[in-house]
Amino acid sequence: MGHGMGPFEFVALIIIGGFVTRIITSWINVKQGNANQKIQELEQRIAQLESRPALTPGVQERLKVLEDIVTSDDFELQRKFRQLSKDEIP
Repeated sequence: MGHGMGPFEFVALIIIGGFVTRIITSWINVKQGNANQKIQELEQRIAQLESRPALTPGVQERLKVLEDIVTSDDFELQRKFRQLSKDEIP
């Protein structure tokens, strides 16, 4: 005789799936919030460095290039992939 999934098992599966979805969504939001906070901190540090009058034009140009790299979509995407690979369970 085969054993099918009864209504209780089906409802339990739906409830567990909902909890798992909420946990994963919360984890992603926390990770993204941390990343956004780090980006804001870097932008503030760049702004502070750029406002210093003692910077030579060469250093200012290098900061501009670094800012362009850090704020590019490709850099952000690569950083997210690196972060996800660090968070994986071995």
